[in-house]
Amino acid sequence: MDQGRKEQPYSLLFPQTPEAPPRRRWGFYLLCISSFTSQPSSIVVTEGSVGRLACSINANPPPIITWEFNRVSLPLSTERLTVLPGGVLQIHAVRAEDAGNYRCIATNIANRRRSVEATLTVTPALLPPPPQRPLIVAGPQNTSVALHHSAVLECLATGSPRPLVSWSRADGRSIDVHHSRVLGNGNLVLSAARPQHAGVYVCRASTPGTRTHSLAHANVTVLGEAPPPGLRVGRGGCWVAFLMVVLF
Repeated sequence: MDQGRKEQPYSLLFPQTPEAPPRRRWGFYLLCISSFTSQPSSIVVTEGSVGRLACSINANPPPIITWEFNRVSLPLSTERLTVLPGGVLQIHAVRAEDAGNYRCIATNIANRRRSVEATLTVTPALLPPPPQRPLIVAGPQNTSVALHHSAVLECLATGSPRPLVSWSRADGRSIDVHHSRVLGNGNLVLSAARPQHAGVYVCRASTPGTRTHSLAHANVTVLGEAPPPGLRVGRGGCWVAFLMVVLF
């Protein structure tokens, strides 16, 4: 377990003059990172299917989460790999060489945490693969997002042939293309959330060229301005940053 380095308090000081006495502003910031609230679990995946590993942790400020494969860092996104900001690693079209040990790394200014390792075991697929209707392995979850912040709706699907993933709104309104994008192979990111972005979003996984499909949906609630960061972290891993700014 890494031990975070605590920085010393610091201040920004400017020359003082009798004509313009300075005004001081003080700020205190609690920087925290807890132990993992959930660890990745070992899984067995059939070759050609999808794999999903997840971890979660509480931290202030929010951590950057990356993944390692056999102690080597993985990229955040490739044609087959997608890392979601909340700590999910998705692996599409799993291959035999994907078998091994995975762990997530959570990093913020306070510290760095490494999860336990989880083993991905890959079993051979039948050739040719039999037809399989679309199955949504991990669908979107109801979520609340602060005004002007971002929300990620996950949709991870498998099937044979590989299904197509699309999104719609349950009320029939168009999804705001200027404040949304697809992350990886079907996850929907809503950016700079506004009140009109609230509603029920539907993920549809369809077999190409057919009407065969599976659905999953989730409700998005857009809140007011984000409150100051709370103290929703475990014991330990916290320290206070002190800032003094002198204004003229």
